[in-house]
Amino acid sequence: MFNTIFNKENVKNFFRKIIKGIVYQEKEFPNTICEEKIDSSYYSLFMGMDAIIKYGIIIDDMTKFDDYLTQVELLLRKVDNHNEIVSGINKLIINCCRTKLGLKNIDSYENKEEILKYIYRRYIVEGYYFHGFPSIFLEEVIHNGLLPENYNYELDSLKEVNEVFKKYNYNNVFSKDLNAVVPYVTACDSPFMGCYYAYHSPYFLNEVCTDLVEKNKSYHLDPLFKKDYKQCKKNMAYFIRKVGMFNADINEINNFFAKEWDLFSINESIPVMAVIKREDLGINYLKDINSIIEDSRELDLITSVTKILEIKNNHYEITQSVLPKSYEILYLPTLEELGFNILEENKKQGEEEQLPIIENVTNSLVNEYGNTTIIALLGVLLITIGVTVTLIMLGR
Repeated sequence: MFNTIFNKENVKNFFRKIIKGIVYQEKEFPNTICEEKIDSSYYSLFMGMDAIIKYGIIIDDMTKFDDYLTQVELLLRKVDNHNEIVSGINKLIINCCRTKLGLKNIDSYENKEEILKYIYRRYIVEGYYFHGFPSIFLEEVIHNGLLPENYNYELDSLKEVNEVFKKYNYNNVFSKDLNAVVPYVTACDSPFMGCYYAYHSPYFLNEVCTDLVEKNKSYHLDPLFKKDYKQCKKNMAYFIRKVGMFNADINEINNFFAKEWDLFSINESIPVMAVIKREDLGINYLKDINSIIEDSRELDLITSVTKILEIKNNHYEITQSVLPKSYEILYLPTLEELGFNILEENKKQGEEEQLPIIENVTNSLVNEYGNTTIIALLGVLLITIGVTVTLIMLGR
């Protein structure tokens, strides 16, 4: 179902407009969602994907989809505030439900109740959790299932790197519990966050090259999203300079990053997501659904629907193997498919970040971690002596 929707040409064109249109980037949204840093380059893209996936789950009827997509596009183009965008998408879903259920209005409590029960059944009882994962595991996940023990092979490397960060007072850099007794993979109940993790997979690399320091003029929030190896390295170099890391530790961090980048074939990776049936995970219910429905007597329907659809669990730990019959693999579009030329963007970024010539000369004396090299200093010293001697000789 989901791949059929995402393969529609008007859906792909919608995503292309978001990637290329500056109007979709200028939004007022939280710096973090579910404690994950969010950047303007993909916020609207993931909101659009979130809206489409929710339509597929709740409505599951293509009759009104094209009209729905047009309304979502208009909403993301015209509305700037995150909360208003969320409310707007929920309002569109309510209207689709009203049409599907043949309701003339949504004013009465009985009609509110019918819509809420329908959305609850479709989105929660019969709904899904989402697990974005590295595409190097794709064949295994398709044929053998989600196997938590197979996600643990890099733990030793993560532990070693974690110890390096601890020396500089950065404890537990990785969100994964490196000492968990039982191996696990995480899933979330939000299409938005599922897409986020799919495009930022493997997530521990994103944490190393994105999450360590706050954004500034030389630091970018989205380098792994863009598969920008150079910018990932620049981000790490900025962090390394900031904490004054020793050379031995620098080498270990750099070797780790380069090894994992190649191991996960980041340049060729594609964003993929397992859409897992909640029922098979045993979490297809809300304890407060009755109070949500009852409270709708006094609340507007959008508020009540938001309570059902809002994010509740962003890090659900799956410790048991999940069989392929329990999920569908959703192939999300690559940035190249959406017209994002990574090499061209990196070139533009390099041009924008060029420094004045005198600063470039100074920078050439400094290695990529901000440490002035002995050879460079010696060269400067010899040049200075040579110039001084020459001036003295000319003055005679």
